[in-house]
Amino acid sequence: MSKKETYAIVTNYRTGPRTQQNKELILLIPGVASRKDASKLIGKKVECRLSKKVLSGKIIRTHGKTGKVLARFDAGPPAQILGSKIDILE
Repeated sequence: MSKKETYAIVTNYRTGPRTQQNKELILLIPGVASRKDASKLIGKKVECRLSKKVLSGKIIRTHGKTGKVLARFDAGPPAQILGSKIDILE
């Protein structure tokens, strides 16, 4: 991952067999293709900008073997955020 690519794409909420965790999102980061690369991002802050709100969260762990990560937010983002880009702060 280069310095210019400091964003992630929201793919989905974290789900279980019968539940959906609204405060936790699965993120796809361009340029990250393995669990080893994704583990370097644990602990980084993420920021989601809506029209007037700014939701902040934190990358808490990896998700799967393909380099996706799981981010937990303070408040649950709306469903319109799925598929959009969010910023990863240094």
